[in-house]
Amino acid sequence: MKRRLILFMFPILIVGGFVGFIVMTIMQIAGIHSNEVAKGGTAFQPTTQIEMNAKEVFDDVIAKGGTPEFACAWLGNFEAESGIRPDRIQSDLAFNKSIAYSNAGGYAFGLGQMDGGRRASMLRYADEQGKDWRTIPLQMDYMWNHDGSDSTLIQTLSKQTNVEQTAIDILQKWERAGTKDNPSEQAVRKLAARSWYSRLVEGVGFEGGTGTENGGMASGETIPDSYKNLVKHALPNQQAMRTGYPGNGYYLGNCTWYVYNRFAQLGKHIYAYLGDGGSWGRTANANGSRTSLTPTQHWAVSFPPYSMPGLNEYGHVAYVEYVNSDGSFLISEMNVRGEYSMNWRVITAQQAKDAGLVFVSPQN
Repeated sequence: MKRRLILFMFPILIVGGFVGFIVMTIMQIAGIHSNEVAKGGTAFQPTTQIEMNAKEVFDDVIAKGGTPEFACAWLGNFEAESGIRPDRIQSDLAFNKSIAYSNAGGYAFGLGQMDGGRRASMLRYADEQGKDWRTIPLQMDYMWNHDGSDSTLIQTLSKQTNVEQTAIDILQKWERAGTKDNPSEQAVRKLAARSWYSRLVEGVGFEGGTGTENGGMASGETIPDSYKNLVKHALPNQQAMRTGYPGNGYYLGNCTWYVYNRFAQLGKHIYAYLGDGGSWGRTANANGSRTSLTPTQHWAVSFPPYSMPGLNEYGHVAYVEYVNSDGSFLISEMNVRGEYSMNWRVITAQQAKDAGLVFVSPQN
């Protein structure tokens, strides 16, 4: 009887064990995949230095127990402050030791552009550790563990799970800049944070097309809520984004192709052969357009080659949809996330000045 019972149970044990093995294997694979995505692994493969910096910051926050939403919100603020460059000194000034180690303001350093006493304290901490202040690990360690009450604040914010609200909380509570309540400054950070979350967590990156027209400051797929009642003219239609307008001589689905279409949709015209987006600031005057360093609604904006993180020798071009009283402006653009993909972005006056952006009128 015992032998029969054993013989009867043997196939069940074999089948059950096999099924269990398969289930465990699937769970392990799923677990590994989830961990890799959460750490910016399989979902995001950096190709530029700024993307590598972003991934390093993201992974550092996750390793410290922060949420992916917080990591991306912090990145959104870092992008607006320094372009996610740990070596950035405010206004790209040279290093001056006597100023750097003082409590003087207007000379901010690093990812979060720490200024005054916080900057000096970070530099002294780097010296104590025998490390270079320009590195991401040193700055992340200092901000997370050695910045007094601000480190406590960061650790508290790191548990939040609303990426856009966390970006605003970081701006208002941690950065505490004079522009912390400015809607355009908030929009810049929310868009950047949302985009980093899309890329690092959801796996929706800027791949596709040439993959070269990302201006470094992230785009959103829909017009920001704060601008919906400000933009009175028609939003981009399907012809501007998909089929194109007659006479368009630019490469299909690219930034130049879209801007030509956007002009045409709103009853304007721009020369169809101005070259790459980064060259429009040089070629426009000879082809019936005016140029300016001041943002103007319903003009194009040309990003010179290498003027922002992520740009290469071709530069970029976008359409100015709205200009704020503080000089910041809303643009629509294409081929940031891939050919035929249209996005929105807010750029501050300082970012435009630092990058040397040139604004191009429609033809006279």
